[in-house]
Amino acid sequence: MELARRLGFADKYCPKMLDVTDWRDWDEQVIERIYKPAYEKWAEDENGLLGYYEVEPPSWEEFQKLPIVRVPGEPGEWFYPFKNTVEWGRSPFKTPSGKIEFESSFVKGNDLTTTRYGGQMDAYPRWQPTYQDLPANDSYYHPWTKNFPLSMVTPVSTYRQHSSNDQNPWLKGDCYEHMVRMSPADAADRGIKTGDRVLVYNQFGEVEIIAYVSSKLLPGTVSIGYGEWSKFDNVRKSKLMPYGIDEAGNCNLLIGDTHLPHVVGALLTAGLVEIRKVGE
Repeated sequence: MELARRLGFADKYCPKMLDVTDWRDWDEQVIERIYKPAYEKWAEDENGLLGYYEVEPPSWEEFQKLPIVRVPGEPGEWFYPFKNTVEWGRSPFKTPSGKIEFESSFVKGNDLTTTRYGGQMDAYPRWQPTYQDLPANDSYYHPWTKNFPLSMVTPVSTYRQHSSNDQNPWLKGDCYEHMVRMSPADAADRGIKTGDRVLVYNQFGEVEIIAYVSSKLLPGTVSIGYGEWSKFDNVRKSKLMPYGIDEAGNCNLLIGDTHLPHVVGALLTAGLVEIRKVGE
């Protein structure tokens, strides 16, 4: 709200709170100006649900003390999801039979790869899709784990907006240091401790980065915040890294561009890697 006020459109952003300028009054005023009118409108029972159960809604003051409205009834009379359809015959499901159908006739009768949905699906939900012969590229069950046993996740960093602000000097050094986080078990197996310079690699790329050992990571999982700009070492080149090993720790260089059949786009958030201490 304060940002909207400074940018000049607070009256459009939240007109009901326009004159509240002290944040210490904010919660109390939100309750009074926004929550209370919303509750009173609900208590008018325009949809007739309370009237159907002959329930008298409590006053606003009573509701604030105990924000629960109990609906009396005998077994068999209680409201439950889809009761309008199942018992009362209202609002039938939009299926050929008008009933709940676990197999989608639309999916079964259409090639979704040619529609706006853009991906393939099974008409009947399955844990393992029939059209996917391998697990996901970051799965512990993928054959790649033979050489790259660590599943890498790439969460958003609180010090960047995607890749923006990566070059901001105020967000470097003492404020933030880009690291690969790994569990104590995985670090011990590789002789790695916090602060060590390590090489994270797989069949797609090689990046150098500082290690940070943390018990918050599950064994078998490592984490690198995405958005770091690459910095290639033009001396240490390889067939995999013709421009040089990345010394910044850009996790994107470790993720393939395999397109899954049911996803519009590629899986660009995770992958399988291995880690070793630099120089070993």
